[in-house]
Amino acid sequence: MTRSAHTPLPPRTPFAFALLVAMGLSVALPAPAQAQSIEGPWLMTVTLRDCTTSAPLGPPFLTLITFHAGGTLSESAASAGFAPGQRGPGHGSWRRTGASTFTGRFAALISFETAPNPPNPGFRAGGLVVASTFSLTGPSQLTATATADFYDLSFASYRRACPTIVGSRF
Repeated sequence: MTRSAHTPLPPRTPFAFALLVAMGLSVALPAPAQAQSIEGPWLMTVTLRDCTTSAPLGPPFLTLITFHAGGTLSESAASAGFAPGQRGPGHGSWRRTGASTFTGRFAALISFETAPNPPNPGFRAGGLVVASTFSLTGPSQLTATATADFYDLSFASYRRACPTIVGSRF
């Protein structure tokens, strides 16, 4: 049906007016802040600490962690506490727990034993499991706390450390 020049417009209702105003406001309001992403490679400084006293257990070292899309992660550490070739790369997973917080967990193999050589504590052949909570403090910075559990070849735990971590997007 076509409207002629003499057909009056339908009456304007308060609902129609309110709908138009609401549509206009929704365009003018800022979008909510988007969650920050942790995906990609991060260069981190790790300090292993005694879980009770927080005293350092050796010098800080660098690690490179890549958070892959889909929730997996890769890790490679450069700790002078391990002999060359003693510790393999870490493999694990991560997930978002908040707008700028994440958890991650990875395992790495320790191929052979080394005796303590202060300040390095020495390690048994077996493995390492690290569980971390990461907090983005900016688009390219993070901090983290973690637990690092060391296991021998029979998967008996022989040491726990509580690393502190600071990192920058690589």
